[in-house]
Amino acid sequence: MKKLITDKIKKEESQRGQSMVELAITLVILLMLLLGIFDFGYGFLYYITIKDAAEEGAIYGSLYPSASCNTQLTSRVRNSSSSPAINISNPANTQVTITRTGTTSGNNITVRVDHQYHIITPFIASIIGNANLNLRAQITNTILTSSTACP
Repeated sequence: MKKLITDKIKKEESQRGQSMVELAITLVILLMLLLGIFDFGYGFLYYITIKDAAEEGAIYGSLYPSASCNTQLTSRVRNSSSSPAINISNPANTQVTITRTGTTSGNNITVRVDHQYHIITPFIASIIGNANLNLRAQITNTILTSSTACP
């Protein structure tokens, strides 16, 4: 009888240890998955921000198409994000490219914003082989006026 009770206690202890190992493995996998989802969502938010910035620049460029307005257009694109968590104003990480087919009404202006998004989760960076992900948004708009003056 005593041996039966002792065997039952040992079996319960080993099952408790097995449950702890299963919990540890499951938690690591779930945490990695959660961090990957967070990183993807933050990167998508950055993409939406640079897309909106390119749209802002294309609208501004369609109203003020002169090449002398490029500085104001670039500044407008870089300062379009008002969120302190998302910074696209740094020229080292964000490049703005402006191309025109002409400066008169009816021609096109294209604003392209390239941004290097730094991946936060280390294991994702090791999977894709790079800690930076290049995001690009390009918007083409029709020039509406032939104005040469910048506001």
